[in-house]
Parts: sequence; C-alpha cells; structure tokens
Amino acid sequence: MDAVITTADWLAYVDSLGPSDAQSMRMRLESAGAEPQRAEWIVSLVWHRQIARYVARVAVFVLLASVGLSVYQWWLALTGASNAPDLKATFIPAAAIGVSAMALVISGAIELSPSFDLFSLHAIPPELAAPPPRRVIPGDRRSAAWRIPIGFFCLMLIPSALAMPRARNRTWLRKGGVETTGHVARTYTVQGSRGHVSYYVRYDFDHGEGVTSVGRNAFPTFHEGDPIPVTYLPSRPEINLAERKAQLESRSILFDDGGIVVALIYFVFVFPIFGAVLSAASRRERALAEGGVAAIAQITKVSRQAIEYQFGGQLGRFSFKQKLREQPVEGQQFIVLYDPDKPKRSMPVGAMSDIRFS
Repeated sequence: MDAVITTADWLAYVDSLGPSDAQSMRMRLESAGAEPQRAEWIVSLVWHRQIARYVARVAVFVLLASVGLSVYQWWLALTGASNAPDLKATFIPAAAIGVSAMALVISGAIELSPSFDLFSLHAIPPELAAPPPRRVIPGDRRSAAWRIPIGFFCLMLIPSALAMPRARNRTWLRKGGVETTGHVARTYTVQGSRGHVSYYVRYDFDHGEGVTSVGRNAFPTFHEGDPIPVTYLPSRPEINLAERKAQLESRSILFDDGGIVVALIYFVFVFPIFGAVLSAASRRERALAEGGVAAIAQITKVSRQAIEYQFGGQLGRFSFKQKLREQPVEGQQFIVLYDPDKPKRSMPVGAMSDIRFS
C-alpha cells in the first residue's frame, strides 16, 4: 500500500479492505505497518465511525418522517380543519424530532472529533520531505459537520410543533369565533426561575372563563370587575382568547408562533455563517497540507488542552478538545507543517484528521 501518514489515510485504507471483523482488521493494519496499539486504536475509531453513520442514517429517516407529519399537522391547524391535532397528537412527532435531531448532532460530533494521533510519525516521510506543493485528498468531514447545525435547527422546531394547538385555536376563532364582553375575575402573578415574574388575568364571560398573560406595565391597569373583550368558539366555549375578533383577523398567521420566526432567522443567518466558517477551516488545513514545509517540532509546554512547541527557531501552539491517543510530555517530538511565508502558522500533521496524503 501507499505510505500512510494521517489518521484519514489509515481510515481510507481500512475502507478499501471491505467488510471485516475487528480481529481481521487489526491483523491487516499490523501487516500494513501499524503498531499493535495503533492498530487497536484505529479499529476503535472505525467501530465508532460505523456506529455514528448507522445512527445518522436512521436519524435522518425518522427526522424526515416526523417533520413531514408535523408539517401536515401544521397545515391542518393553519387551514382550520376540523381534525386539526390537539396537544396529545403533536407530542409524538415532537418527541421523534427531538430524539432524531439529537442523534444527528451526536453522530456528527463523534465523526468530527476522533482522538488525535500526534506522534504517529517519528521522522519526516519522503512524501512530506519533498518540496511543496504536494497532492492531497480532502476527506468527507463536511457531510458529518452539517449534521450538527441541521440537528439544532430541527430541535428549534419542537416548540413550534407543541404550539400547534394554539395556532389551531386562533384559526378556528378567526373563522367562527364570536366576540363578547367578559369581566376580570382576578389578577395574579407567578414567580419563575431566576426571579422572572409572569403576570396573568383571569376572566369570566357568559359561556365560560379563561386566562390571559399580560405585560408588566399593563398589569396594574386590570381590576376585578373591569370589562374585557373576549372572542370564543360557540361550539367549544373553552376555546377563547381575551382579544377582539378584529385583532385576531389582522394578525398574520405565520407570526402566531414565535418559534417559527426564530427557526427562520436561524435558517437564514446561522446556516450561511456555519458554512463559511467550515469552508474557511477546511481551506486553511488544506493549504498547509498542500504547501506547508515539514519540520520536526519539540514540545516545550503541556497544559490541559494545549501544547506549545518549537521548530527551527519558531514557536507554535496547538489547542485541542479531543482526546489524544498518546499523552504528550515535554521534550517529545512530532512532525508539523508550517507556512513558509508565515512560519507562525503551523499545525501538527497528526491533527490533520480530514486530509489524506496517499
């Protein structure tokens, strides 16, 4: 086989072997030049990656089905269909969205954060010793990375899914509601977490009663016995709102639920920003892989999640959140690639988890 330099090279080599059990995979890796401990570590990476990808496939299927069901329920609610769902009916798709979205995020995080093998090379291999530029093959990290913002976006849909009965009620009231005058029965406050206070007004009307939340400034203007406009559904008086029917009709259906607005903002702004950051990080890593000069670096300081090193009179620092295959110690050597035009820009070869050199 070709020279293996990075973890991505090892993983690509394992993929080329086809399906095999852990023991066979370990033996093939050792015959390809991997030390026993490194072979064991690579098998563990492959196992975790396979599980993550299987979970992602299942999560995508469940997510598409549950989001599709939720969209259908929203359509029923916004059109005022008689069979529009109640809270109990919205719970199943909302729970499915939550579980599958979290599975998507976790599976992406597992693939994006394999433990680094900083000390896989003890000498500069010929492929890196040759003058740049060199040919590299980018990995497939982008597909795993996109699962994270997509998963968080879907998590934002959960409050909207659970708020569907409220939108249904508003639609019913717009279409068939009757306006009347109720009276304030009492006012009260509820103390929430972190000192937050919610203000409520309970009211009665000829066919029932209801509760509405009000702002802090408006709260003192309500007194027991004061008249209050109420719009209710004659066939189901328990569905009512302390609003004039004209107010209900003038408000956009889309903005009945603030969660939809937040999700739209996230979709419009966060997705492009995430894509730009991901592309920039990939370009920086690839630029160093293609045009960087190889050097032997020596660790000068080790902290909890960072190492400082020096090479050829230059200083470098590498921060990491992932677990390292081998705990670094001061004086230990490893291979870095640095930008010949800006030597302070450097990166350990063992940290290039998305670049293949072979």
